[in-house]
Amino acid sequence: IGIGEGSNRYEPVKSHADEYVHDERHDDVPYVNVRKKSKMIFTLLMSVLFLPYRRMKVQPNKVTFLSNRADRLTGNIKAVFFEMTKLDNVDITVLCKKGGLKDNLPNLFKFFKLYATSSVVFVDDYYHFLSYIKKKDDVKLIQLWHACGAFKTFGFSRLGRDSYLRQSSPNHRQYDYVIVSSNEVIPYYAEGFGVAMEKVIP
Repeated sequence: IGIGEGSNRYEPVKSHADEYVHDERHDDVPYVNVRKKSKMIFTLLMSVLFLPYRRMKVQPNKVTFLSNRADRLTGNIKAVFFEMTKLDNVDITVLCKKGGLKDNLPNLFKFFKLYATSSVVFVDDYYHFLSYIKKKDDVKLIQLWHACGAFKTFGFSRLGRDSYLRQSSPNHRQYDYVIVSSNEVIPYYAEGFGVAMEKVIP
C-alpha cells in the first residue's frame, strides 16, 4: 500500500463615455457568475459519471484513506492508518495526490470506485471530489482534519472573509463524523464544517 487570480477586471464598451459611471462593486460579477455556472455543469457531469459506480455494493470490510495534502499520508490520518493496519480482515486502500482538483483528475475513476464501495472513508482536509458527489447512505465519511485544536478559522466559520464558503455550499456538510482533540473545540468544528455538534467526537 502506498502511503503515499490575477484579478479578472472587466469594463463594458463605452458608447457614451460621459453617461457611464464605473462602479467597482460590480467588477467581478461576470467572473462570479461564470464560475458558478461552470461548477454547476461540472457537478452535473460528475454525478452522471458516478451513476454506474453508485450501483456498486459497499464492502463491509473496505476502508479508504483519501488525501490531497501530500503524495503520502502524514499527521493524524497517518496515525489512524497504522492503527487500522493492526485490525484483522480489513481491506485498506490509500489514495494520495498533492494538489487541487486538476491535479487529482487522473485519479477520478479510481476515486469513484473507492468512494462507492468503501464502508468507511477517512479524509484529513477538504477533498475536492467530495463536493461534487452525493455520498451513499451506507458509506461513512470521517474527517480527521490535519490541524490540532481550533487556532484559525476554516470552512463556514470564514463567512465574510477571503476564501469563505457560502452557506449553501455542500462542502464539508456530508461528514458523518469529525474527530477533534477535545470537548472544548466541538462548537468551532461544528460551525466550520456545517455539521451537527453530535457528529463532532473528541
